[in-house]
Amino acid sequence: MTRNHSLIRGMGLLRALAARPSGATVPELAEVTDLPRSTIARLLATLHELGAVERQDSRVWILGPEVARIGRVADPFQALRERGYETVRRLSQEFHESAMIAVVYENWETETILQADAPNLVGATSWLGKRHGGVLHAAATGKLALARLSDDELRRHVTPLRAFTSATITSVDALAEELERVRAQGWATTIDELELGLTAVAVTIEDAVVAAGAGARSLSLSLSGLSARLDVDRIPAIVEQLTAAAQRLARGARTSSGDAPHE
Repeated sequence: MTRNHSLIRGMGLLRALAARPSGATVPELAEVTDLPRSTIARLLATLHELGAVERQDSRVWILGPEVARIGRVADPFQALRERGYETVRRLSQEFHESAMIAVVYENWETETILQADAPNLVGATSWLGKRHGGVLHAAATGKLALARLSDDELRRHVTPLRAFTSATITSVDALAEELERVRAQGWATTIDELELGLTAVAVTIEDAVVAAGAGARSLSLSLSGLSARLDVDRIPAIVEQLTAAAQRLARGARTSSGDAPHE
């Protein structure tokens, strides 16, 4: 099959702009794509006519509204949301806490893509659709993503660790020890580290297809609630149910058979 090289180059430009939300100039795009400036200018003119890119000023180009519209239709999380809906709902009802599925992106931001709260739950906060940066070291979901790094990678990656509460881990050495525990046990917790009175437990969902399509470093299933209710004695039972549910979601991704019944 003959490949359309102009289309391939155009997609390369869109990806380059997506990696630069503040925009990029033609020389900057030429540097990252290895395309001639004349080719980039011609492609940008066509993409501009289609609404795929816009000029922010006389030199800077950004993604256009047509890309956003297509992106909303081509939701990389749609299948996972459909598979996971009953899972998070049942977990929330069983433990009377908030259950959610979250993603950590390549830029290290985290976003909750699915959330269910127990009926009449006091103190529930909706994290749905909200992106957060700089909180990974204090969040159970974030620790799972950071645990994929080696110690050397961790030390190169982390910036000064912000203290959200007196319980937040702010030492790189202490964080490395915490992540070693996460790797060994296969799950992560945060207890009063991100917010006083908030506890969360999280496990990884292994779904390489969704992760690749969304540009995600990790996907996780978690349960969170007030620390007064979600004490350490409940954590083993929560981990057991979260792990089983995450494995069913991963199997559903491989077989496309949907979510299995809750055991």
